[in-house]
Amino acid sequence: MQLTVLDQAGDFSSSTTIVTASVAPNPYDLLVIVVGSSVDGETPDGRISTVSGNGATWAELFNEERDTAGNDYQLNVWVGTCGASPSAGAVTVTFLNASSKRSHILLSLGGAAAVRFLTSADGNAANPSLSLTGFPSDDDNHAHLCFLATVREPADIDPGSTFNLVAEQSCAGAGWSTAVEYSHIRSTPADWQYATSAHYCVGAAEVIPVGPGRVLPTFVNISSALATDAATPWEVTPALPSGWQPGDIHILAWLVGASSAGTVGGLTGWTPLLSAGYPLNPVRQANSNLTAEFWWRRAQSGDTAPTVTLTTAASGFYAAIWGFRGCISFGTPFEGAYFDTDAAAGTDTTPDTPFFHTFGTKRLAVGLCLREDDTAFASGFPPTGWAAAGNIGSNVGTDCAMCGITKAAVANDTEFSVVVGTISAAESCCTLGLALVPQPALPPPDGNRYVAAQTGQKQIVRASRW
Repeated sequence: MQLTVLDQAGDFSSSTTIVTASVAPNPYDLLVIVVGSSVDGETPDGRISTVSGNGATWAELFNEERDTAGNDYQLNVWVGTCGASPSAGAVTVTFLNASSKRSHILLSLGGAAAVRFLTSADGNAANPSLSLTGFPSDDDNHAHLCFLATVREPADIDPGSTFNLVAEQSCAGAGWSTAVEYSHIRSTPADWQYATSAHYCVGAAEVIPVGPGRVLPTFVNISSALATDAATPWEVTPALPSGWQPGDIHILAWLVGASSAGTVGGLTGWTPLLSAGYPLNPVRQANSNLTAEFWWRRAQSGDTAPTVTLTTAASGFYAAIWGFRGCISFGTPFEGAYFDTDAAAGTDTTPDTPFFHTFGTKRLAVGLCLREDDTAFASGFPPTGWAAAGNIGSNVGTDCAMCGITKAAVANDTEFSVVVGTISAAESCCTLGLALVPQPALPPPDGNRYVAAQTGQKQIVRASRW
């Protein structure tokens, strides 16, 4: 499963609708919108009547109500199933009655085949929890999403110890916030930590991924050498990895040593690699000691090596491209991308990857390390249990070295952080950690993979003929 936050916002005004920002789902995405809302007075029904948008088929997964003498509080979760050609645009939520407070989080569950409602509850207490025991036991490939709406602000809310926070959103500082967290562990309850009692609604669902049989992505190659330049005009042309094929995922890194750098150019058709979390930000390090960026592209027939340009640099400009195969063929092919830097002058002899998680099984964990010197590793590269994914350097200009490591992530929700290697002299460096998502085992049948169904009080969105 590839979990992405598409939009989140809150509002403190009377309205019967929520209109999200424009989003562009990928083919066959499973969309989830989580809405916390409040209607003044006990009598009005604060439920959602319809959800529409993106050409998806929308259905209510569950609704939990906290009815008090002063307010009708609601936690509404709806699921939208996209077909082969979803449309870009906003998602519109319509309520049965005007709500005075609203906050929402819109998620995409790429590679998910189904979402199954598990349980929900409401109350008025501190540190609410929701037991996930007693449900049919599925394998660790099945993630669990837990939802909270409460009269507390996000700053007051911490996720439970066994769960990881996905997103939090208040309604413009007026209370009744929403939060989403995930885990693959069922032996302990989903819980949230805040010290003061407050009204709340909570719920949980199981996310079932595309069927078995997926194959781990693999490392193909790295550019045969660092592309280098030490004078104006600042431009480099890193070679495409030897043996590349259409459909491979190419990750390009560039670095300027001992200097900040200007605006990059020449990367038409490439996408800035975005950090995990929300809002999404380009993975870039920039200060007076080191400037670096990462970009990615799904290779196509006829691709040629890009010529990367900079408006300003210093005495060294470097770039290389890594190639990977067997990744998902649509949408963003990675998850959990985080950037870590030790960019102060000469500060690190043991560069390490940032902490990053997988959201499903059969991922390829990848760590990429850029160093503002070409000093070789004295020991520890690649680290135990990891495989080398290229290691190239250059003594042009201020010197530079780039290397990679990979490791199979077989289990769901695996966390990684590892020292890439030990170098003999302290250097400025930066590292990237991410997990590459595999290609689904089975193609979507008949251009419409999903069918909405309801069994008793539990709603399921499931794949036809899977």
